[in-house]
Amino acid sequence: FLRRIRHKIGVTSPSFDEYRSIFERECKARNIPYQDKAVKYLLQEFYIKKNRTPRASHPRDLLDQLEDIAAYLNTEPRLSKTLLDRAVSSYFVDM
Repeated sequence: FLRRIRHKIGVTSPSFDEYRSIFERECKARNIPYQDKAVKYLLQEFYIKKNRTPRASHPRDLLDQLEDIAAYLNTEPRLSKTLLDRAVSSYFVDM
């Protein structure tokens, strides 16, 4: 989807430390216990190994997915490997 944008603003990708900070803030806003170990797993498996660039919107979007999956499974949203794997696989599409 392309359209003309009158004002162009450069938005850089966050560093891994900034990404973890954004993820932590999103978890706090949603009352999901933050686990740095889980986010390090996420970064290693789905960003570093896949050569994927982190975006500042990803934590919000992935937690949206995780909450929806947890609701469907009738379980509490948390940063478990299972829920993270499912959220990532439904969010990212490798083409």
